[in-house]
Formats: sequence, C-alpha cells, structure tokens
Amino acid sequence: MVQKLESLLALSPSLSIHAHVAPAEKLPLPDQSLDGIVCLSAYHWLDRKRANTEWLRILKKKGVILVGEYQFPKSPRNPELNEWIRRQFNTLWKLEQQRPRGTLKELLTDLTRNPRLTRLKWNKTSATLTFDPAQLSGLIQSQARFIAYASSLKTDEARKSELKRLHENLETLFQEPTEPFEFQYQWALMTFT
Repeated sequence: MVQKLESLLALSPSLSIHAHVAPAEKLPLPDQSLDGIVCLSAYHWLDRKRANTEWLRILKKKGVILVGEYQFPKSPRNPELNEWIRRQFNTLWKLEQQRPRGTLKELLTDLTRNPRLTRLKWNKTSATLTFDPAQLSGLIQSQARFIAYASSLKTDEARKSELKRLHENLETLFQEPTEPFEFQYQWALMTFT
C-alpha cells in the first residue's frame, strides 16, 4: 500500500513531512503552505464544505489532494461471519447521527466541481489480508462506530463485557484459525491550480 501511494504521488527521498493535530475544517497553517493533503477513511466524517474550503486555502498551486475510502472487509468464504459483522455495525454499533456515506464520487462532488481542479484520477484497488479472531477484533475496535458505542457504555464492566462478547462471537464464527478478508479501496487523486 505504501509503495503504491509513493509511486502514485512520486514522492522524493528528501520529502519532509510534518504532523499537525487539528480539525480538517480549521487548520493552523498559512495560505498556500502545503504541497499535498492525504485523507484516508475519514472524509465522510468531515464537514466537507468547510474542509474543502480550508484545504484549497492551504494548498499550493499544483498541489494534490488524495482522498481514499474503504468498506469494511468481507470474508469470501464465511458469509455467516460477514452477516454477523454487518448486523452489529448496522444495529448495535450504529451511530445516532450516522447517515449512509454514499460512493467516493458522491462524497467528492463539491470538491471535484471546483474550478481550480485541473486533473482528477480515480482508482480502485483491492487487497486480501488474513486475520485471526483477535486481529479482526482489533480492526473492529478501531472503527468509529464501535468506539462510539463502547464509549457510550456506562461502566468499565459493561465495556469489558462487550469486548468479551465480541471476541467470543468471532471465535465461534471463524471456521478456521484464520480467515481471508477482502478490502476494497477507492482513491481519488486531484491536482489543483
């Protein structure tokens, strides 16, 4: 994945990367100060109109924006496991304010209509990774829906109980010690003047 990203952006070995922690809609950076912006699996959570305005403010001429999204992976050989995960995400772990995100093209409509856009490249890639139940549990626990649900539980005991329930269900649903999971990624690379 990293190699694909590096070749996609033609990164040089002398590239200097600095990290800032701030909302995407209000960045503490000067106008036209960045060569590129990368946003992976987060764009659907942003106030996109405000983030787009802010990104174009801080982006240098001929700067690039790379936005990527993925859907939670599925096991090609275990539909019962896939269905259990889908039900958890869409019922128990569903966020109150959550709305369907739509496709990446739909999410990027306002940004791609911007007159500063000079080039747009869409890409779809996939990868298959193998997980055991503990690794899949870790991936699930990294998802915003699960984090919000677990945070809403009133006690540490309730959170521990939910983690135990998650792990026990995954242990039961795995047909083998490990399962392959197919990830489907969508990328949009945009160049702006």
